[in-house]
Amino acid sequence: MDKMWLANNLDLAMTPYKVLGTDCEQGYLEFVQNSDTIAYIQYHESVFKTFSDNTIEKFMTAYMQKNYPEEWKERLEKARNTFIRSTAGYCVASYVLGLGDRHPDNIMINKERGNFFHIDFGHFLGNVKKKFGVKRERDPFVFSKEIAYFVNGGPLSKGNNSIKLNKRLTEDEHRDLSESIMTGNDDYSGFTAQNFALDE
Repeated sequence: MDKMWLANNLDLAMTPYKVLGTDCEQGYLEFVQNSDTIAYIQYHESVFKTFSDNTIEKFMTAYMQKNYPEEWKERLEKARNTFIRSTAGYCVASYVLGLGDRHPDNIMINKERGNFFHIDFGHFLGNVKKKFGVKRERDPFVFSKEIAYFVNGGPLSKGNNSIKLNKRLTEDEHRDLSESIMTGNDDYSGFTAQNFALDE
């Protein structure tokens, strides 16, 4: 998916890390440096503030101020831009792949660069966790209030509380896209930036 976007000059700052399977339920994962889970970020200040909307904003601001006191504002805005692009990419990817088990321990942020990325893909293609026969996850992808807060640089206002995506794919394009993702086919020539639009 990332190759398809990059082939069409759309860099969504994805973090595809390498995985090597060595046996059933065994293998090696590439280590991604300078990254913390959203759960760690939530608990960093206080366990009582895990539901605050500004946890990511405060964590990233504090990190930049501590490590780059002279240029923290510029670095924070650069990280925010990377975060926005990568969040968009992973929202689309997790929706298309039907990822499940998306809790704060399975989502990470690179605190140096701002990349938002998912880990632990044990539940996908609609195979989600259930409790007493009830699906624990009902949303097609993760976009919480704290993610929206950091994307927006502050709380969402009544006049700025939604973004509408228009998908402009024909049935044939949608079929070809799904097949190319599932088979690993690198021919994405039929998919260009003109196929998509973003309305605010």
